[in-house]
Amino acid sequence: MDKQIAEMEMMMEELIVEHEPALYNQLKSIPGVGTKTAIFLIVVCNGFRTFENSKQVSSYLGLSSSIRSSGSSVRGQSRITKTGNNHMRNLLFLSSFTAYKYNPACKALFERITENLKN
Repeated sequence: MDKQIAEMEMMMEELIVEHEPALYNQLKSIPGVGTKTAIFLIVVCNGFRTFENSKQVSSYLGLSSSIRSSGSSVRGQSRITKTGNNHMRNLLFLSSFTAYKYNPACKALFERITENLKN
């Protein structure tokens, strides 16, 4: 079974490199985005052809935030909607650890957000 999975992953990578080489290389150049994450992003998002902006991609993947509220007096914290592909969200979550470690902009964003939560 492991051998078949490895063969399928190689075939998928060959197909992506053949049909979407520029997008594949761009995604793999991002720290934390490996082969599987890049391939999965291209497949799940159809090469990003159906999206006009990053907000649409974020919403499609279930990463956009929504504010939970009840009437006019009870207001909850905003959280991601989690309506998109669960596996893709997990891959991006794991990639964020490497992005935090190696990308100064991601690290600054994380620190700014966590600082706001502390206050």
